[in-house]
Amino acid sequence: MSDEKAIEFTPEELAKMQASYTRRMRFYRLCWVLWIFGAILIVLNWGNIVSPTIGWIGFGVAMTGTVLSFLTHLPSGKRDLFS
Repeated sequence: MSDEKAIEFTPEELAKMQASYTRRMRFYRLCWVLWIFGAILIVLNWGNIVSPTIGWIGFGVAMTGTVLSFLTHLPSGKRDLFS
């Protein structure tokens, strides 16, 4: 048997952690929406349905979603990439 103690949180701490998790998941879903929307614009460009300019805008939107989702997965101390 282990002598480790169970971690206990107060209801206020649990509510704060849940709110933080919910915000992060909403932001992560937004990143996915950006990526999918950008990918759709790129595919529409390949089919000559929209102009190449719209295709490049789609590429920028998809890359924005990708970079933002990457930043959400960095540990909290590593979010400043230029430090």
